[in-house]
Amino acid sequence: MEPNTPEEVRAYLGFTAEDADMLRRFWPTLRPEARRIVQAFYDRLSQFPGARRVLQDDKQVHRLKGSLEGWLQELFE
Repeated sequence: MEPNTPEEVRAYLGFTAEDADMLRRFWPTLRPEARRIVQAFYDRLSQFPGARRVLQDDKQVHRLKGSLEGWLQELFE
């Protein structure tokens, strides 16, 4: 059975409290670069024809970028 909740995902991956502490300590360094990292991710993704076919709607891509940036913040905080 695949993990569904964040707790299940962490357990599945063997993610420890020490791992969480490390990410929290790194977040102040990463935070100013988060938007650039997300943009670089989507720039790379757009190089693949299959991804381009799916990600044609600019509004959708904008929402997805916001979701990814939020996910990064949640992960690192």
